[in-house]
Amino acid sequence: PWGVVEAKLLLCQIALGRGHIEAARTLLAEIHRAGVKEPEPKQHSLLTEAWLAAEAGDAESAEAAIDAAASVFNDQSRVGDHTPHLLGRLSRFHFPPDIQTRIESWRSLVNDKGRREQA
Repeated sequence: PWGVVEAKLLLCQIALGRGHIEAARTLLAEIHRAGVKEPEPKQHSLLTEAWLAAEAGDAESAEAAIDAAASVFNDQSRVGDHTPHLLGRLSRFHFPPDIQTRIESWRSLVNDKGRREQA
């Protein structure tokens, strides 16, 4: 079901990008019911959940989802292919400074090509 989950995640992200919050919420609920366990789609799902929470003005839930996404892989520099883009999207929200700092730190780590090549 990895492909089905990834497709629904993309549809959910399109809905969020267009401001269709309820459609995104419905798609995310379907994704959660699928019970995805693979790290990459799980991380993408959590970051999409953070995006939905941010759109809804729920910084606390967004923070919890970001923290969970950051711990999906043992090494935070190891991420799913869409994670850098999702972190970029999340960095545009007006989060409290501690959340914004965590997002930027993770983005810097992910975008540090030299460190990734050492891993």
